[in-house]
Amino acid sequence: DCTLADVAVSDFDALALPGGFETFGYYEDAYSPIVQEVLRQFAQAGKPIAAICVGALPLAKAGLLVGRRATTYQLGEGRRRRQLAELGAHVIDQPVVEDGRFVTSSCPATAVEVALRLLAAISSEANARRIRDLMGYSDAG
Repeated sequence: DCTLADVAVSDFDALALPGGFETFGYYEDAYSPIVQEVLRQFAQAGKPIAAICVGALPLAKAGLLVGRRATTYQLGEGRRRRQLAELGAHVIDQPVVEDGRFVTSSCPATAVEVALRLLAAISSEANARRIRDLMGYSDAG
């Protein structure tokens, strides 16, 4: 445990960024200068970064998804996807989108898939397939 100011990016293999609720201050926190700086540090270090649901918006706000394929929460008449596009991302209508070392997803139901893709990025595709199978999430469904 540490504060964001004490995060040493070199101590981590990757970053997983959850979404959150506006009514509970998610965007104020996620768009804060310290969070934005930590996100940029992970990107500058070339670390894989995964964002679930509206977690893609802080990445985009940090300038990390400009020109990249990404997705985010699909409900609410597409408001969050429009925001993602306004921040420079090329929005794709898919549950999970990978672009280089970035993985974004549309909703909390994608968390397992995102985690398995992040595992593949920090270990190997073979390891991720093995864990997928052991957990009962085979490619066949």
